[in-house]
Amino acid sequence: MKKYNRGYVQGTFDMFHIGHLLLIQRAAKRCRHLIVGVVSDEFNLHNKKRLPCIPYEDRAAIVGAIEGVAEVVRVEHRQSVIDTWEKHPYDCYFSGDDHVGADFTRDMEKHGIEVAFFPYTQKISSTKLREQIGGSEGEATSLRKEVLFLPYKASMWDSMESVWQAVCRDEDCHAVVMPIPYADLNADGSVRRWNCERDKFPDYVPTVDWQSYDLARQKPAVIYIHNPYDDGNRITMVESEFFSRNLRKYTDMLVYIPYFAWTGVWPGNHLNLPCYEQVDKIIVQSPCYRVSGNGWYEGDKANLEDVMPAGKVKVLGSPKIDRMLQAAQNYALPDGWQEKLGRKKTVFYNTTVSPLMAYGKRGMKKMWQVYHTMRKKPDMSFIWRPHPLLEGMLESQRPELLEEYRKWKTAMQSLPQVIYDDTADLERSVAISDGYIGEYSSVAQLFASLGKPIFYNDMLLGPAEDDAEYHLAGQFMLVDEDVIYFWADYWNALCQMHLDNGTVEVLYQKQPSGFSVGNYACLFKIGTHLVLTPNNAGKILDYNLQTRTAVEVPLIAPLETGNLRYGIVYGEMVIMLGFRYESIIAYEPASSVIETLCRIPKEILDKRSESHEFLLGKPCLMANVLYVPVINANQILSLDLVSRKCQIYTVGPEEAGYGYATAYAGNIWLAPWLGGPLTVWNPPTGVMQVFDQFPHDFSFSNLPGIDETQFFRETVACGHYWWLLPMKANMVLRLDMETGEVKAVDMGFPLDAPQNEHYQQLQYVWCGDAMDGLVYIWTGADRKIHCLQNETGEEVAVYSPQMPADEAQQIRHELGREDFYEVYVWGQVAAIFEDGISRTPEAFFDYVKSGRHDGRWQQEAFCKITANGDGSCGEKIHQYVMSELTAKRGE
Repeated sequence: MKKYNRGYVQGTFDMFHIGHLLLIQRAAKRCRHLIVGVVSDEFNLHNKKRLPCIPYEDRAAIVGAIEGVAEVVRVEHRQSVIDTWEKHPYDCYFSGDDHVGADFTRDMEKHGIEVAFFPYTQKISSTKLREQIGGSEGEATSLRKEVLFLPYKASMWDSMESVWQAVCRDEDCHAVVMPIPYADLNADGSVRRWNCERDKFPDYVPTVDWQSYDLARQKPAVIYIHNPYDDGNRITMVESEFFSRNLRKYTDMLVYIPYFAWTGVWPGNHLNLPCYEQVDKIIVQSPCYRVSGNGWYEGDKANLEDVMPAGKVKVLGSPKIDRMLQAAQNYALPDGWQEKLGRKKTVFYNTTVSPLMAYGKRGMKKMWQVYHTMRKKPDMSFIWRPHPLLEGMLESQRPELLEEYRKWKTAMQSLPQVIYDDTADLERSVAISDGYIGEYSSVAQLFASLGKPIFYNDMLLGPAEDDAEYHLAGQFMLVDEDVIYFWADYWNALCQMHLDNGTVEVLYQKQPSGFSVGNYACLFKIGTHLVLTPNNAGKILDYNLQTRTAVEVPLIAPLETGNLRYGIVYGEMVIMLGFRYESIIAYEPASSVIETLCRIPKEILDKRSESHEFLLGKPCLMANVLYVPVINANQILSLDLVSRKCQIYTVGPEEAGYGYATAYAGNIWLAPWLGGPLTVWNPPTGVMQVFDQFPHDFSFSNLPGIDETQFFRETVACGHYWWLLPMKANMVLRLDMETGEVKAVDMGFPLDAPQNEHYQQLQYVWCGDAMDGLVYIWTGADRKIHCLQNETGEEVAVYSPQMPADEAQQIRHELGREDFYEVYVWGQVAAIFEDGISRTPEAFFDYVKSGRHDGRWQQEAFCKITANGDGSCGEKIHQYVMSELTAKRGE
């Protein structure tokens, strides 16, 4: 018998048995130096669609301990035996005779490698061992309905646990929990690593190895999943065997339970997910869901059941709430937690994926701000819990942030008052904590269910340094003789700035509301009255400069957001145009009377969509006729203010989308809403001309997290020039309406470079106005008002609106019950948004520490928008699914 110098054997060697041992021993006797190739876990997953029972390191150690084995090498996925031979040369390949005639043996012979076969051990194999293990369980439970739970992340098991408990209590059912493998993905969609978290599940939850369970043979009656993406997620992906389209083949009832708790508005990015077409039922939490589009939603929008697959949505609640109520009654603290918690008030800090994806470095700055605020609170404790996918997301989608995040993570873990929680038991941490701080997240729903206060961070607000906190932000302004009137966002105050000395005076401060910005959209002056159009506020604000008093005049059936944005003065009235509100109204300050001039025509209303709900843009007036661009459409609505007759004109090509209008020399000039050319139109003749000559270096970007940002923030007409103030473009533009020429205006600094760290500007320009041949532009980059000559574009003055320190102290307030607001359609209960003024992380920590929060009203409100919020959700889901199963089978 020929003996070789170097021999090679390859295998998985999983569930090592006598056949493996005999193969290696026989090969060792036939060569002086035996190399054994052990395939990696990934190799086995891709070739056999399962991970080995025993990880590579252990299998390699077992093989390496066998006498006669000189060298063990790792064989990666897509690495052929020839690839291995090139790295580790050998003379002969040894194999069982079950591979006689295989293609790879012919390839080896071409390379001069000999192949020797040994008899295959027929009586034993790893496959047979797995079948025997699976079979014993199947036979024991064959008389009961098998219900299979397929969680993938242990931290999301709470979305299934109470249903599993109900199945366990049912003598007619057999519950099987099988954690399945999932991959972390690279930015290009390739697999970075595979994971299986079976070892992280609670000790009281028995689980089975997914490799030992044969779906085709077991055919469970019901399968529950909580990963809805299949191969449609950029961050993670479960093993393809467990895609919903594959599971569909093996069960009579496939049920999806969302891994998040969410009420009010269903996330827009969860409207069309791969599993929806495959599953039989989709369990949702709230009886009053509405559907969100691009961040705008309303109580009269379609119900979730109207836009999801017919007959599949069932409102039964969230098992996460069951788990939360159970945990609040009974939990055990891990080692070391009690020493940090003591008897101090505790705040839960949640860091999620979306803010870092959308805001990048700005999101990191916010996280550092929260860290520094926590450092100042040694008399409190904090539980920090990152989203389980956060670091993996950074690795694949935002690698430029990874190093900074890990530095921040180390700093957080080093704070003595911070507990880092990466366990699977989210509800325990919620039960321990007295309040929530973080991003808009389903975790906050758990705090609402227990009646605990919620604080949402604003990613655009940085820490106040020196006098930076007094720098004001305004979304609109009105120049009037020697003053500028404006609404100070975040401060929620109507202010005036004196142009002679730049001082700011607070005229009126509104009580805190749910919105830090956008309560009002425009400001007009009629006599002694300042009139503000309500955007998110829902009431017109009328301030009398003579009496120094304010009245709020309510709209009829106001919307929650985006009521009236643009307007124009006509005689003694302010005409206000529906932004999402379906009417054009007139308000007369002298009488405080609102009159509806007309409803927006159905032709315009019918063009709304989930992604675009805006109606009317900035108007202009010629004689007694109001001309209003229909936002993002090639239509102009005219309204004769004497006869009250409306007419719709089609202007330009269908792809044109207008947002702003101004009148000059008998013509209407139109500027785009979401990009496109400038257009001039003559209403009497219908003649139209397009000017598409923006400067070659003009560039534009979108707001964080928004795919389509409006092109311009504001337009200002002065003489024969029309100033175009961009939302997120790198330059201010000035159109000469006599020649049609568009030129850039030199502002003296880069428009897209923030000059102030306290407010990371969302928009490059906030607002503008003109008076006496001067144009005033309030830029977000430096939070200053620049005064420029209309004709030359030269700057003549710069103003820095700042809140006087004494005024600031007077209008700041301590957090109280009135700050926390309820908007049921949003699913928000006792939530508060950061404003950088009175609502700051530090102020919230002090509020929690005070112990003043009484959450009973909060719990009652939460139960109104959550089905089975009393802890019975899991039982109700099980009963419903089993009844549907019986009906489907005809039993």
